[in-house]
Amino acid sequence: MLSGRISFQPRPTPHRLQSGVSQTAGGTSLLSVDALERIRCDCPGLDLQELQGEFDTWIAGGSKQVPANYEAAFHGFVRRRHTRKA
Repeated sequence: MLSGRISFQPRPTPHRLQSGVSQTAGGTSLLSVDALERIRCDCPGLDLQELQGEFDTWIAGGSKQVPANYEAAFHGFVRRRHTRKA
């Protein structure tokens, strides 16, 4: 744990740095503890580590929109996935 943040390692996929994406030196995206708690509360039972890997792959894959706010974009991505499973 780094300064109140939890670090998730994405699945072994190419990870290209994009502007606007919160990154550490190792290329791992960070989510604040508050963001993780909100996501877990809104979307219980989902594997956030797996979903973050999918989200990061989508961004690295040349998505046309790079999120200005990584946490908010990831939360929306997870919410959409949760709605599909419900």
